[in-house]
Amino acid sequence: MSINLEQLKQTQQMLAKKVILTDTFCQSIKFIGGTDVGFEDDGHVTRAAMVVLTYPDFKVVEYHIARIKTQFPYIPGYLSFREYPALIEAWQQVTQKPDLLFVDGQGVAHPRRLGIASHLGLLLDMPTIGVAKKKLCGQYEPLPKQAGSVTPLQDKQKQIGWVLCSKNNCNPLFISAGHRVSQDSALKWVNLCLCGYRLPEPTRWADAIASNKPLFKKFIHAK
Repeated sequence: MSINLEQLKQTQQMLAKKVILTDTFCQSIKFIGGTDVGFEDDGHVTRAAMVVLTYPDFKVVEYHIARIKTQFPYIPGYLSFREYPALIEAWQQVTQKPDLLFVDGQGVAHPRRLGIASHLGLLLDMPTIGVAKKKLCGQYEPLPKQAGSVTPLQDKQKQIGWVLCSKNNCNPLFISAGHRVSQDSALKWVNLCLCGYRLPEPTRWADAIASNKPLFKKFIHAK
């Protein structure tokens, strides 16, 4: 597979200019979605999970898993090109579209301001928030490992997101606006969706569904 990184870089820069970092969604959220992407068969298969929950009680409305042949290699900084085809496939199965979508990954907290949450938000024209477990770029002040601790994530003298300690004694999350969501609202909605775990409920459920974790197994057995 021949990859023209310069062309992809230009595509990212072009798309990043279209990202909207203001709230263009109704704050009266009724349904909230979460996504998670993983890989199977030594990376040859991309697996995307998507879940829709009610808000504020976080009941599962529907969930879908899409598995497709991986179409793009692993290249740091260009992961959205690897992940979005399976996410689109999963999205097309969703009947009850959410009002807001949490994406496991970066929003604008990306060297070219186009992580998977921003890329997917543009493709779907959906309000999205990036919820990442690791930092991709930027700097921040040391953060106490106490739930609720938060500090801005900065890059080139500009805020690109937040660093949030979501649970005591846990590594922080890296929160950033994806598309059609402001940085303040991204932090607000992640906090509103925390229920005592490190991950907010939308991505916690998506992760559990994708990896068949105990949370999902319990849900299946209770049906």
